[in-house]
Amino acid sequence: MLFCKFNCKLISKWEKGYSVPDADLLSKLADELDVSVSELLGKDEIPAEETDSLSNQLARINEQLSIRNRRAKRVWKVQLCLL
Repeated sequence: MLFCKFNCKLISKWEKGYSVPDADLLSKLADELDVSVSELLGKDEIPAEETDSLSNQLARINEQLSIRNRRAKRVWKVQLCLL
């Protein structure tokens, strides 16, 4: 079952904007709930040619958030070492 992959921390990160759902995960979740991905995102139906663009944008956002989180962890480690 797909829902076993979700936990409170993961969903909380989505809600707070610290991360976004993976495009593949959104697709699987939409299939499981029998709705479109655009409905999950609260948008009107997206034409098929735009879905690839949306997937690419989500992938870029995920990568940017990952880089930002790694930098933040490094800053905290350096600050702790300096204390």
